[in-house]
Amino acid sequence: QKNEQLSTFASAMFSTGKFLVDREQFQDSITCFETVLEARREVYGWDDPLVGDALHMEGFVRSKMGDYDRALMLLWDALRIRKIASEPLKISATLRLLADLHFSKEENMHAALFYEECARHLKEHDMKDPHLPLVLIDLARTKDRLGDYGESMNFFEEALSIYEHSLDYDDDRIASLQYEMGVLAFQMGDRERGEECFRQFIRIRKSKGSSMDEGVANALFV
Repeated sequence: QKNEQLSTFASAMFSTGKFLVDREQFQDSITCFETVLEARREVYGWDDPLVGDALHMEGFVRSKMGDYDRALMLLWDALRIRKIASEPLKISATLRLLADLHFSKEENMHAALFYEECARHLKEHDMKDPHLPLVLIDLARTKDRLGDYGESMNFFEEALSIYEHSLDYDDDRIASLQYEMGVLAFQMGDRERGEECFRQFIRIRKSKGSSMDEGVANALFV
């Protein structure tokens, strides 16, 4: 009965922590997730999936607050538990969070490795997962930072192909991606490709009634 009450209390605290996170009250949410972690370890042990959820959320919050070292420890433990439990979607979520953390610290090699593992994991389990193109775009940006422009363009193109098969022709997400690809193409010296990407970006923005926005002006200038 005590364990059941403690479990119910931990669930309520977890929901409260997420409520605070949604309102960006990160410092207050830390207390909730620390309490949840302690309670769930007492009830379920150290390797239970519910413990992994608490570790993931506290790691997420600490990374948002810039406490990267503590966040890294929590997320590694969360990843370990989620791999034991074989939870594909949760594994990919933690992999992406680890990649984002390293990207924030400008540890680009580590970020690229985690984004690659996350993308591979998503492809193995669900090619239609809406997070896949976002992970590919983050991976492309990381490769750009590393100066691997060819690989960066390949990942952008892969994300674009997914978007073109799943989104409307004039979706703003396609426009934003075309803009980034245009910038990268000019960095690579591929001016024809760059011009075509910018033309596509301008076409979509104008179709939305945004012919005078800053993005269109920048694209026209380039």
